[in-house]
Amino acid sequence: KTDGIPFWDEQALCPGLGACAVTMARGQPEEEINDPFLPRSTKLGRPAGAVGAYGLSRQLKSFSSSRLLWTVVVVPLAVFLVVSLFFTFLWQVPSLPIAVVLFCLGAGFYGGLPGKASSGRRDTEDVVQCLPCIACWAAVALGAISGLYAHEAYMSVYFTVAFGSEYEDVLGTSPAAAYADAGEIQFATTSGVDTDSVVGYMDKRTYCVAPIVDTSTEQTRRISFWAVGVDCCGARGDFECGSAGEVKAHGGIRIPPDGVFDRPHDNFKKAAVQAAAVYDLVVDDDAVFVRWVADTKSERLAAFSSAAGVVALGAALFGLLVLTFAAIAASTRSGQTA
Repeated sequence: KTDGIPFWDEQALCPGLGACAVTMARGQPEEEINDPFLPRSTKLGRPAGAVGAYGLSRQLKSFSSSRLLWTVVVVPLAVFLVVSLFFTFLWQVPSLPIAVVLFCLGAGFYGGLPGKASSGRRDTEDVVQCLPCIACWAAVALGAISGLYAHEAYMSVYFTVAFGSEYEDVLGTSPAAAYADAGEIQFATTSGVDTDSVVGYMDKRTYCVAPIVDTSTEQTRRISFWAVGVDCCGARGDFECGSAGEVKAHGGIRIPPDGVFDRPHDNFKKAAVQAAAVYDLVVDDDAVFVRWVADTKSERLAAFSSAAGVVALGAALFGLLVLTFAAIAASTRSGQTA
């Protein structure tokens, strides 16, 4: 008996028996509590309607990790894909990819920056809070670079063939101005690459040219069409660009316009002028530079597939990058929580 209250009067001594149990069990959930006021070997968990500190901590960690995965991995990866696809397939209309870039940069700035820093916030926590913004901006930059490369290396070839005119049975003696809008050209069986009049023009890389001539008597010193390639010949021979070595090859795919990363036309023209000087030829003012191929349709399909492959590879590498960021951020948060 304590202060007039019998010691066996449980409700009087501890009116909030549930609260007492939670207080005693805090830090050791689901344990057996030996207490004289409770039935023997009573197992205490979280009371109905209450959330223990341990469970709340686990819920917060789970929510934080899922939110981190969404904002640092899923959303930036989607941004990378959108930007890369726009640059790969729609760079023909530059205003569209640029508008997408500006929108994504603005969205990343608005939605990714942390709020006003509290007095007790650590610097590492500020960095973690900025990760969604950083990941989004990285997605825009890397997606644009990946898309531009895919477009200039492959899709520009596809568009040149798809949107250009197709000509068949063209003689090597024909005037180049008559085929100024050509995308693909099928030359006559009497026309082919003159591999004895090759020049490799050196400017960091080797820009190779060889005249396309006709075996008829109408062939003159003026050359309208040139087979070209990069790093596929010697200084004065060994022309192995495209399908130049194949007897049945008589197709030509026009070299696409210069881009941001690759601008080969000036060097091809210099190589043609050098070849004309070496072999006593004349370069047509409207000379057409083509890649000599056996099957133009297969080349067009290969260009499209290669562009899609570049986008897929870029997305995979970027996914690994942001997953690494997310893992580092999650470990940092875990260390701070601990």
